[in-house]
Amino acid sequence: MFDGRVNRAEFFFQQILPLGMLLGSMITFKFADRLGRATMLELAAIPYVLGWLFVGVAFGQVMLLVCRYCLGVAMSVFSIVVPILLAELSEDDSRGRVLTTSQLIHMLRGRMVYTPVLRVLEHMLSEL
Repeated sequence: MFDGRVNRAEFFFQQILPLGMLLGSMITFKFADRLGRATMLELAAIPYVLGWLFVGVAFGQVMLLVCRYCLGVAMSVFSIVVPILLAELSEDDSRGRVLTTSQLIHMLRGRMVYTPVLRVLEHMLSEL
């Protein structure tokens, strides 16, 4: 698909996830109150698990991009619904600590996961 154009491949690989997150936020906005928070989390788990399974066995660049798009949709639903659900379920006196800890863990997890992955991808793309 990219025929050795490394910069273009990197751009698409990096930007397809936020595009999926854009669609996921619109889906969440529309259905979170209708279906309920727990149901939205259960439904978002399906493209999340399938996305990672198909990323693991991706046989081409297009399949990898589609899988990352699905992961973006699911991650957006998670990042919107989980704080709302935590705020509803936590006690009044600990709500701030619960939400702050949740966001801190979310940010640290992203930094720990994506930094090594991007280094590996950068190395793989430099060999093309």
